[in-house]
Amino acid sequence: TGELVKRTVPTVLQPRDDRPHLRTDFAHPDCFAYARERRRAVLEAILGIVERWKAAGRPRCDVAMGGYERWIEAVGGCLRHAGAVHWMTNYTKWVTQADDAQVDAEVLVREWARQFDTEIVTASQLLPIVERTGAFRWVLSKPTQAGQLVSFGRKVLKALVNRPVLTWIVRLTESGSSASYRLERLAAPPSTGAVAPAPPTTSSESPPPPEAQPPRSVLL
Repeated sequence: TGELVKRTVPTVLQPRDDRPHLRTDFAHPDCFAYARERRRAVLEAILGIVERWKAAGRPRCDVAMGGYERWIEAVGGCLRHAGAVHWMTNYTKWVTQADDAQVDAEVLVREWARQFDTEIVTASQLLPIVERTGAFRWVLSKPTQAGQLVSFGRKVLKALVNRPVLTWIVRLTESGSSASYRLERLAAPPSTGAVAPAPPTTSSESPPPPEAQPPRSVLL
């Protein structure tokens, strides 16, 4: 779901051929055994990264991840300070592409705005956008148009009400069997989630260590 997507850290493993499952030329065939044999060196390296970050004044990472601010501040700060400048730069793209509902909502609202702007419309006026663009195409699996309209109105449009999408927000103008909707322009585009890095602290007291638990990681 979209909420789970926002709580994952994307890690892309790019193979060099189209059959990576047939490879046998790995530098370390048993990566777990390799890590166990070098456990001390690995832990020393990780602790060194953390200590160097602390000594530098705990510079912050310029990535935002709602709900995991302390974690992103510590882990992101350590990695960025250690030179991993590309860490999480694919996060916004990952969230957008992996969340099919959000992608469909953006397609629908973009075409809705182009065709009707801020006019009051009904589900029957918007359903052709689904047919034409393929956004929320599962609605069209209903055998009758009446069923498609009910599904579209209850499961799609109702879920979009009062929700910012792109530079618009969907509003419900009438409810019940004669429900109608309109788009309202947002005062400003939604935030991309990026935050400006804060300057290093100059206080003699060290800030408290991060306590938040890390989110799930996912290998793509």
